[in-house]
Amino acid sequence: MEKFNNLGSIMSILALVCILMLFSMWIIASKSDKFEQSHENYFFANRNVSSLFLAGTIVATQVGGGSIVGVTDDAFAIGWWALIYPASQTLGLILIALFYTETLQSMKLSTVSEIFTRYYHSEALRKIASNLSALSLFFILVAQGVATKHLLISIGFSEMWLFGVVWLTVVTYTALGGFSVVVKTDLIQVAFIVISLLAMLYYLHDIPSGHKALTVNTRDVTDWFRLANIFTWATAYMFIEQDMIQRFVSAKSTPILKSALWTSVIALMAIGCLPAFIGTTAHDIGINLSSASSSVLVQTALTYTPKWVYLLVSFGILMAILSTVDSLMSAISSLLVIDRTYQKNHNPVLITAIIGVSALLLASVTDEIINTLVSAYALTSSALFVPVFCVINQKPISQKSAWSAVIAGIASYILLYIFYSKLTFLALAISGAAAAITQLIEKR
Repeated sequence: MEKFNNLGSIMSILALVCILMLFSMWIIASKSDKFEQSHENYFFANRNVSSLFLAGTIVATQVGGGSIVGVTDDAFAIGWWALIYPASQTLGLILIALFYTETLQSMKLSTVSEIFTRYYHSEALRKIASNLSALSLFFILVAQGVATKHLLISIGFSEMWLFGVVWLTVVTYTALGGFSVVVKTDLIQVAFIVISLLAMLYYLHDIPSGHKALTVNTRDVTDWFRLANIFTWATAYMFIEQDMIQRFVSAKSTPILKSALWTSVIALMAIGCLPAFIGTTAHDIGINLSSASSSVLVQTALTYTPKWVYLLVSFGILMAILSTVDSLMSAISSLLVIDRTYQKNHNPVLITAIIGVSALLLASVTDEIINTLVSAYALTSSALFVPVFCVINQKPISQKSAWSAVIAGIASYILLYIFYSKLTFLALAISGAAAAITQLIEKR
C-alpha cells in the first residue's frame, strides 16, 4: 500500500472540501426561520422532530471525534473491551427506550435542571444543577476545540486560520439556525463519519500478509476499575445530559421518540464497532506509532490506506468533532437562557455565538484539558443522577433527600478523585445511599 509522499495537494483538497461543506451548512442555517426566536422553536424545533432526524442527531451527539479516536486507541491497547464506552451509551438509550419515553414526553421539560424547581421546589438546587451542567458541557466544548486544533495540526495545517474559519462557521450556522439546523446538519455529518470508517476498513481488510508485523504488539493489562468508571458514568450521563434531554423532548410523539431511540441503539453499536475493529486490526498489523500521543486511527490511515482514504478519514474525524460541537453550543445556550429568568428577553442567537467564540478563544490557548473531560461528566452525574433518575422513574424523593444526594455526590466524588481515583464510580452509590438514609430519617 502506497504511503504519502506529498501531502500538500491532499491537504489543499481537505481544506477546500471542509470549507465548502461548512458553507453548505451555513446556507441551511441562513434559509431557516431564524427570525422566529421563540424558545420552543429555537431550542426544541417546536418539539416536532421526526424519527429519522431525531435518530441522526442522537447518534451524531454521541459519536464525537474524541470517542472515535478514543475507542480506536483503546482497542489497540486492550482489544474488544474498548466497546465498553459505546456499549454503555447504548445501555442508557435502551433503558430510556424501554421504560421512560412516555415519562419524558409527558414531563415537557426544557432543561434537566428544571426538575429541581418543578418536583423538589428548590430554586437553589436548580441553580446548582444548571451551573454544573453548563460548566461541564462548556469544558467538553472547549475540549472539542482542542481536538479540532490538534487534528488540523497533525494533518499539516500548522496555521490557525483554518481552525478559526471552521469553528466560526459552525458557530454561525448553529447560532443562526438553532436546534432545527443542528438536527439537519447532524445527518450529513454522521454520513461522512460512517463512509470514512468503512472506506478505511475496506483497505485494512485487504492488506496482504506481507504487510503484517513480525512481532505483534502485546496487549495492555485490562484496568477493570477504569472500565467500571467508564461504564458507570457513560450510562448515567445519558439520563442527565442536557443535549440528550433536549433531543428526547423534541420528538413529535412518544412512538417517534421510541423509534428514534431504537434506531440510535443499533446505529451506535454498529458505528462503535468500526473504530474498535480498526484498533484491533492496527494492533494485529503491528502499526508503529510515531509517539506515545499519536492517534492510532490517523497513523493507521496514513500508513496503510491510499491518499484519498486518509483525506476521507481526516474529514470524517473533523465532522465527528463538529457534530458534537453544534450540539453542545445549543445545549449550553438553552441552559443559560431558559434557566435564568433575567436572561429570557436576551437574544439566544447572540448568547449561542458568545458561547462558541469563548470556547474558540480558550481552545486556542489550551492544550491540557482533555484529561478533565471524564471528571466533568462524572462530577455532574455524581451530583444530579439520583434526584433526576427518581423523578424520571416517577418516584421523586423529598427536597432534603435531593439535597443530601447532591451534596454527598459532589463531596464523595471529589474525595475519591483526590485519594483513590480508580473508585470514583462509587460516588454514585454514596449519593444514592445519602438520599435513602435521609428519606428514612424523615419518615420516622
